[in-house]
Amino acid sequence: MTRAKTSEQATEYCRLYREFNLEYEYYAKSVGMTYSSLLVLCIIYDHPEDCTQKTICDENFLPKQTVHQIITSLYKQGIIKLVEVESDRRYKTIHLTDSGLEYANGMIPKIKDAENKAMKRLNKNQRSDLIECTRLFISHLRHYLTEET
Repeated sequence: MTRAKTSEQATEYCRLYREFNLEYEYYAKSVGMTYSSLLVLCIIYDHPEDCTQKTICDENFLPKQTVHQIITSLYKQGIIKLVEVESDRRYKTIHLTDSGLEYANGMIPKIKDAENKAMKRLNKNQRSDLIECTRLFISHLRHYLTEET
């Protein structure tokens, strides 16, 4: 394969990745949220018992300050409540309030359903290949980006 073809494919893959994320951003806007706030809400929804700001940062790769601002906003809106961890009161777990759960139930199941249906449209081998190749691409990208630093 020529160097130009490889470069063209890398450019196309990265464009598709941005387009993929843009679909979530469009959906977030359609429900009156920012993309980052939607990501945070999804993590809280997926971790009803043990969600912390660290959980959110680790799973969404968002900066602590961004997560803190979103958590503060969701708290002020009454979507979440913060509960001190008994073993270490410096930490708090994040939980949806009853109204927050109702709010999240109005949008997150639609996202999960769409993701599942889209994945189901691929055959078993395509699903496995998509996951494995993306994982491998990220690993190589990480290597080459950090090699020079």
